[in-house]
Amino acid sequence: MSKASQPVAPNPSRLIELLSQMTDTQEPISHKNFSLHLSQLIDLSDSFSLSDTFRGIPRLKAPVQHNTELNIKEAFISHRSDMVSFVIKSFVTAETSKAFRLPELSAEQLNNPSTAFDKYYRFYVLHQNDLDAKVMQCRNFVRKNIENHSLPMKQLVTLDIAIANTIAANTKQAFTSVPKLLKHRFQQLLLSNAGSSIEIDLAGTPTLPWLSEFLFEMRQLLLAELDVRLQPVLGLIEAFDEEINTTS
Repeated sequence: MSKASQPVAPNPSRLIELLSQMTDTQEPISHKNFSLHLSQLIDLSDSFSLSDTFRGIPRLKAPVQHNTELNIKEAFISHRSDMVSFVIKSFVTAETSKAFRLPELSAEQLNNPSTAFDKYYRFYVLHQNDLDAKVMQCRNFVRKNIENHSLPMKQLVTLDIAIANTIAANTKQAFTSVPKLLKHRFQQLLLSNAGSSIEIDLAGTPTLPWLSEFLFEMRQLLLAELDVRLQPVLGLIEAFDEEINTTS
């Protein structure tokens, strides 16, 4: 069997880079610190749970179904492309549903720094919830289509489910901090650009350059967050691809 083209690899380091740029701390968010924090997500009781899962893997019955025809890579790329397009279109108010439409703030709302970000906060969290659900659908799709290929794949899926369940609460808490950092960034830009001039775009709509910059950053942050969420899915696909090419 010839080796299929590689899926577009998400870049989780982009999220760390963007978050670092949005903080005022002298110490940037490094891969080392990020990994250390991640290692602290699994406490002792969780470790016992994982250990029990590992010991149970050899006792699983060997699968009897084989399905190597489905192009999982292409399905993954298609799912990711749809999610990326949905995020991008939501920043173009005329091209998305009202529920996911980028909010427009009035001059009065922008003059109140304490509440000006509220609509953007809800917008971002709504997207986070949507990405979470869509990525889980994609992850379950991949699990379902690789677990019956071989015993190692069934073991891998079992392990993936165990780890996902173990760190689910902590992962959710970590992503919850992202819109809070965005709020800090927004308020910082709002206060530092108080009284700045308003420009008129090609459509005749008044715009604030700093606000356009912030919205671009917010969009990029959502896309970077999507790539981080997709990392476990990509890991499953790469493991499956390696087995296919090893045994072919």
